[in-house]
Amino acid sequence: MQISSKFTIGVHLLAVIDYLGKDEKVTSNILASSIGVNPVIVRNVMGDLKEGGTYKHQSGQKRDIFNKNS
Repeated sequence: MQISSKFTIGVHLLAVIDYLGKDEKVTSNILASSIGVNPVIVRNVMGDLKEGGTYKHQSGQKRDIFNKNS
C-alpha cells in the first residue's frame, strides 16, 4: 500500500474513533466499512499508528488515547 493511502486511511481512522468512540465501541469492521476496505487493512494501519506512538489502546480501557505530541 502506498504511503499516501496509509496516511489518508490513518487520518480517517483517528477522526472516526474520536467522533464515534465517545458513544459506542468502534471495531475494525465499523472502521473498514466507513472507508470501504478490508478490516485487515484497518488493523495494519492501526498497528502502524500504535508503533509510531500516535494511538494507544489497552484491553479493558474505556477510551482510546491519542498522543497529540506525535
